[in-house]
Amino acid sequence: MLLGGPAPDVDHAWLSRAGIRWIHVAGAGVERWPPALLRGRLVSCGRGVAATAVAEFVIALILAHEKRLVDVLATTPPDRSAVQTLGELAGRGIGILGFGGVGAAVATRLAAFDCHVSALRRDRARGFPPDVRPARNLLDLAAGSHHLVLAAPLTPQTRGIVDDRLLRALPSGAHLVNVARGGLVDEAAVRRALHDGHLSAATLDVTIPEPLPHGHWMHAHPRVRVTGHVAWSAPDARGKLIDRFLLNLNRYQAGRPLLGLVRHGY
Repeated sequence: MLLGGPAPDVDHAWLSRAGIRWIHVAGAGVERWPPALLRGRLVSCGRGVAATAVAEFVIALILAHEKRLVDVLATTPPDRSAVQTLGELAGRGIGILGFGGVGAAVATRLAAFDCHVSALRRDRARGFPPDVRPARNLLDLAAGSHHLVLAAPLTPQTRGIVDDRLLRALPSGAHLVNVARGGLVDEAAVRRALHDGHLSAATLDVTIPEPLPHGHWMHAHPRVRVTGHVAWSAPDARGKLIDRFLLNLNRYQAGRPLLGLVRHGY
């Protein structure tokens, strides 16, 4: 067994000589691990441990966008004659790309808002709750999504999946929310969609690189908000990651299925 965060500076042969048959990555993804190190081994991770915290953050971001919280904060006595029209979630379409622990937790919390939730996942046979519409494909998911939430893992199949074609399939004025991995998004395509107004805003908790360098265009863009990979943060967040590993260790020793088994796709 090998417990890791960043990938160790070893090769496949070294792991084989050491008898490593199971690798547990503490975080929610393994995209920073060379595939050669994982090949032929049981691999698990902390995916889903922070689902509640991330889902709450997503709801906060969507509500902040609809209610224009940044715009309506009063730093001087408000002008009552210039009341701004705010949005609402009721009747809005929310698309969720990726329906693991985070995607499912987001959908559960959206159920109270009378919005229309659609989702797309790699394994459609695993199904969806009755109040979530299964999207047929990416473009079908995008077509009704006033807010598109990215909750998919980063794999060769999902890298750059949010491109010009997908963004153009969104309703005009849509809002992009990424709490998954920066590599899912073609940032140049997002910039183009923002420039011509088709995308009203992008709220990105994850980017490439992290952190963004000083002077990056996203920091200065009035309709981009970067939150710095904090969606997972919650009381005892790291303790929960440790608990996941200890639980999996017990399951491994007992020959039971592991939690957070690494799969590919969305």
